[in-house]
Amino acid sequence: MTKSQNIEVPQPSLLRTRGRSLWDDLDAMKGQIKESRRMVDELDGKFEAMTRRREEHERQIQSLNGQVERLVQSSESDAYQTKEGDALTDAFLFEHDHRSDTDLYRELYGLEHRKVLELQNSGVDDGGIILVLNAHATMLAQGKTLSDDLKVAFETFLAKVEENWLKPPNEEPTTPLGRAYYTFWTKFKEQSS
Repeated sequence: MTKSQNIEVPQPSLLRTRGRSLWDDLDAMKGQIKESRRMVDELDGKFEAMTRRREEHERQIQSLNGQVERLVQSSESDAYQTKEGDALTDAFLFEHDHRSDTDLYRELYGLEHRKVLELQNSGVDDGGIILVLNAHATMLAQGKTLSDDLKVAFETFLAKVEENWLKPPNEEPTTPLGRAYYTFWTKFKEQSS
């Protein structure tokens, strides 16, 4: 026997079947590659969107940091020159560790800074409670001596605020809180005239 006689030659039909099978496998792989590319493109889009959001958040944080710095600088330079109470700005400075004189804050505004922020964030106060706190602080910052009637009116108002926490004072002037609110302003005007 010669070497050429040991080689088995495949039948043409077997070659065609095997070839079709390879083409089918190749087509299936092309479909998988196409789907993989689509998934990669989708993930790229999501990644780009997340990157844009992160960059936007970083810009917002930088802007807020700038605002805090401007507040701190203006607060430090104008703190006792303007001599006007601003319970919200002062409370904001406490929250961001730019103020720490909690006793002075409580003396000026009658409440702790966290309670003032809670009041503001609740959306309940239409400004009435904050106005009372600011008016009281302004008088003290300007070095005015409060009359006994005004002191009592302020203390009563604070007690009613605490009793009726997160209820607006001037929507119901017949309530104890509403009466305390109006009494404070009456005594404030009497002292201011």
